[in-house]
Amino acid sequence: MYLLVNPNGSKYFRLKYRFAGKEKVLALGVYPDTSLKQARDKRDTAKKQLAEGIDPSNTRKEAKAVQRLTTENEKRIDAGLSTIDSFVVWH
Repeated sequence: MYLLVNPNGSKYFRLKYRFAGKEKVLALGVYPDTSLKQARDKRDTAKKQLAEGIDPSNTRKEAKAVQRLTTENEKRIDAGLSTIDSFVVWH
């Protein structure tokens, strides 16, 4: 885990790791919005996932996709439309 400091002064917590032979970087948060303790907790969670053979980056992407689908479905319900993935395929 390290703190990336950009020339414009912005600071980001990052975790560099390897998964399936590839080097990856996981964003842990923006400093000072994310404290060092919070960044360390996120790092520990990611390391546990790696130990279980799970890519933390993919876990985060899947969670964002579920959230995006939920939000879209709520908007469609409010507009009186059917939800995504609610269509029945007739054979």
